[in-house]
Amino acid sequence: MLMAVKPMVIIDELSSVTNASGYASQANDRSGNALHFAQATAASRPEILNAELTGGRVLRFDGANDFMSCSTSAALGLYRNTGAGWVFALYKKRGTDGSALDKTLFRSHTNAGAARLSLQVGGSNSGANRPELGVRRLDGDSFASLGSSGPNAGAWVMVLAAQNWASRSGTLYINGAVDA
Repeated sequence: MLMAVKPMVIIDELSSVTNASGYASQANDRSGNALHFAQATAASRPEILNAELTGGRVLRFDGANDFMSCSTSAALGLYRNTGAGWVFALYKKRGTDGSALDKTLFRSHTNAGAARLSLQVGGSNSGANRPELGVRRLDGDSFASLGSSGPNAGAWVMVLAAQNWASRSGTLYINGAVDA
């Protein structure tokens, strides 16, 4: 698993992951900002798969209730009062959904708990199994999304979602090419 957020959070193959009976209870941020992702509830932890992607370790989320979060006050401020931000993820959807079910890869929240920047697979704008960027500039703004025509389930996908709030524009790059 590789995730980098506004070069403040870096979780990748080299990150320290706390193994709790084959499941990740914490993945440590390597940026030095101590924005670690954790899950205290055993039933909601992603499975650690070794030698999955070119021999590397990945975290497998079940698509139902697995998630990891960073609840520090610094995490709430990741995209606050900034002109632009981005998130990168490498993922593989193992199954194909018949409808646009939101499978969140990353979500940053406002103080009120609403999404400020999110990257998901399958959503109202992109359709089933396709990447989607969602944003909200200010806490009181409505949520806007940008859908992708990108790849369906079954293959490893690199997605970079970049948002420029100052120019009110977003871009989705799928496997290195502009998609939306």
